[in-house]
Amino acid sequence: MTSEPSTTEGNSVYSGRPFELVTRVEDLTLRLLGSNWNTPNDLWQFQLDLLQLQQDIQKEIAATKWRLKTTKASSGPLESLKLCRWLARRLGDAFAWALLNDRRSLYPFSNNDPVPVPQEGHGTKGLLAISQHLANDGWGFPLLHDITDIMRIGDVTFVKPDTSEKRTIEVKTRHLGNFVGDDGKDSARYNVDISFLEMRRETSDADSSHARPPRPTSGDIDRASQSKRPDRRIGRQTQRMADVVTLSDAEVDKIFEVYGRKSIKTYVDSTPSHHWEDVRRIIADARSTGYASTCIDGSFLYAAVYSPTGLTPEIIDDERFVTDVRDSGILTNEGRHESSVTISTIPEEQGRGAHLYLPFYLYKIPHEAISDLIHGRLFITVFTNAGKIASALEGNGIEVSISDAKNPLHSMVFSHEEVDSAGLRYRAELRNMQRHIRESIYEFRGVNYLRDIIVKMRNTASIAANEVSPLKRDDANPTSGT
Repeated sequence: MTSEPSTTEGNSVYSGRPFELVTRVEDLTLRLLGSNWNTPNDLWQFQLDLLQLQQDIQKEIAATKWRLKTTKASSGPLESLKLCRWLARRLGDAFAWALLNDRRSLYPFSNNDPVPVPQEGHGTKGLLAISQHLANDGWGFPLLHDITDIMRIGDVTFVKPDTSEKRTIEVKTRHLGNFVGDDGKDSARYNVDISFLEMRRETSDADSSHARPPRPTSGDIDRASQSKRPDRRIGRQTQRMADVVTLSDAEVDKIFEVYGRKSIKTYVDSTPSHHWEDVRRIIADARSTGYASTCIDGSFLYAAVYSPTGLTPEIIDDERFVTDVRDSGILTNEGRHESSVTISTIPEEQGRGAHLYLPFYLYKIPHEAISDLIHGRLFITVFTNAGKIASALEGNGIEVSISDAKNPLHSMVFSHEEVDSAGLRYRAELRNMQRHIRESIYEFRGVNYLRDIIVKMRNTASIAANEVSPLKRDDANPTSGT
């Protein structure tokens, strides 16, 4: 189901200039969700239009901040613009998700500080020019990191359709001057330094000669063999890019080293599906009555509130939230863990860390519901009882503890006893499970998704236990301890 973009301010929480900009976010969203992608140039133009939108929003934020310094105007428009910028950044994340279609490829790029919206200037122009040039030279389709929030390492990743081959580059641009081309148009000449790393692909010896990408040959884009201005940041950036490749190329269930510590990567093929049918139902009911909710797995309460003219704090502060949480049964807990409710909202607020879960633009809900979320007409809340989840996951040799009652979902520790091949016993603990818990919440996956992950990680722990077993040393004593 599709819908036309909103055309009046009366059905949005935005007004004035923020409304114009958020409507452009909606227009680009409907382009992304549509099926009119005939050529790679259509995808490239989408990125350029999204980049331009983000730059326009950033300029408006700067101008609004300046007005606030010189007048006593309300800060409301500034907050609306910041939210609009966040919606545009998450739309960039959605584009990256749709293009790469693999969280294992995306997540390693998030291990860095947030990256601001790039300014219009020579740096951006040089980046776009080299991206197009390398794409034409056979590197693949260029995914611009600058339009996203999640891809914080490197500048561009080149993706080849129907292959696992990817190349990520870091670009440094120096403007060499302007000139008039043979066509009479003003042009600019840039020196572009490139650092690149390539995701490993399966190749035979005969194919190894093609493992490295071709060198640019454009007369207007020079690749310097050595930077004229060495930048100490380049070493750190290159190391971060190398870490991305290490994480991406690491074999499943094999120990490897990254970030200075030993790690192991596993893959979970979780059979439980998302609860999209339940989400679609409460959205439809909310559009009819203003509010609807449903309980999932006895641990989650999904609730949706809707207003055709835009939600206000008074509308969102609905007593039915409290009533439904109380009556849903998610607070009833017969296990040993105390009940506590954590509230997650969609659209979510911006944070410093990257949001490692599916952006709401890609939810399997009607497109008109996506537009409602963008304009603030629809609001989805997930109430989660950590105690109920802990009780549901215990069993089969898994113990669950919650160390921080004020932050229960983030302080869950899953532990079990592990026995290596020599019979030595270990206590294995699975910590820092926030990422997968957020996936379960924001992707509407439920408890079984977490159970699949924990069981798989528990099985993987045996690999680590055997790797560090003292009996692998020649001088090991089989009775030295447990």
